Amino acid sequence: MSECIQRIQLAMLHPDKVETYERLHHEMPDYNSRRMAAQGFRIIRIYRHGLMLVMTVEQDELLVTQELLEPLNHSEDEELKLLRAATEACFAEPWRDLSLIYEFHALDWQKG
Repeated sequence: MSECIQRIQLAMLHPDKVETYERLHHEMPDYNSRRMAAQGFRIIRIYRHGLMLVMTVEQDELLVTQELLEPLNHSEDEELKLLRAATEACFAEPWRDLSLIYEFHALDWQKG
């Protein structure tokens, strides 16, 4: 049985990098999406409020696909390194995990 890992993270953007960060994600190359899927990512959502980013991640170890994790060709590998560097340059504060302080499940409440 697989376990779906769920995380919520927070990061802060530099004020002059908001448009750049959003553009980089709107222009995300297909091979990057293939790699994320091959690494077992089911859902990644990024929300922005002002300079604050919140990312929700669901990852499932059973979805890891080794054949899709084959090394990228040289040009894709170089492009991915440049994309990572450009994205990281947008951050005033890097991604960090948020702590869960409350959780409600309607089904648990209805049983009681």
